[in-house]
Amino acid sequence: MDEAAHGLLAMGEALIRVNASQPGWHILLVDILTALGRYEEARAHLQPALQSSSPPAAARARRGLLQLKKGNVATAAQDLQCLAETDAQDLSFLLRLLQPSEQQSLTQAAAQEASTLLGAGQPGQALGYCSLAVLAGGSLTCHLRLRAICLGELQQFGRALGDLDHVLQEGAGDSDLQVRTEDFCSRGRLLLGLRDKEGAAGAFTRALELSPALAQRSLWERPGQAPVAHVFLHFGQHCLEEQRYEEAWTAAQSGLLVDPNHGGLKKLKARTRKEASSGCRLH
Repeated sequence: MDEAAHGLLAMGEALIRVNASQPGWHILLVDILTALGRYEEARAHLQPALQSSSPPAAARARRGLLQLKKGNVATAAQDLQCLAETDAQDLSFLLRLLQPSEQQSLTQAAAQEASTLLGAGQPGQALGYCSLAVLAGGSLTCHLRLRAICLGELQQFGRALGDLDHVLQEGAGDSDLQVRTEDFCSRGRLLLGLRDKEGAAGAFTRALELSPALAQRSLWERPGQAPVAHVFLHFGQHCLEEQRYEEAWTAAQSGLLVDPNHGGLKKLKARTRKEASSGCRLH
């Protein structure tokens, strides 16, 4: 043990001798012992902080870390996820005490449990696991996308949009057309949740440009043919009022891809063609 580590250990032990009833000192000593690889001693010193019927999240997370060192990945994820939404900084510190293989196993377990809970209609319980997967996995797009779905179901649209925009930025060259099309459909739905119809129209248009058939199926399912057509009609009319003819035309065209028989969109298209100046080319 080097001199610095020896000094830290001596400090932690001294603090407990001064006040053994202070859970924070036990937590500090647990962290020091864990960093030194002395896991059994760390477990022993963690016990006082776990005695209450509802142990603090910091103590539970360290119990999870020590469980992971024993190979109990699912149990570890259950304990560690309790910090993911409440104290990401402390969780990030604990994750640095893991080996790369341990982080990978934890990430996979957290993502799998999050997917299971989302599938069971329990986004509130899934969120901690989603954030654990994001932090432990280094903010991979698949985990950010999973958390965006979870946040969207919890109607935390702003946070969800932040995750999804990061996904779209990272995957700008993504060759998976289906995934990217669905990402833009999801972005539009989130913007609708934020009452941003113009932004939603832009996202839906991008999805329809990438793959009309895939986007149609997704948008017909959610939010539905009529709401999407209304978004395009509302945006197109606004563009026409401001003489933004190209955008009005695109809105009408995109809306008619979703609902080919929509009377309002047909009128918008005809009116746009009529009012467009002779110098404006419509495609």
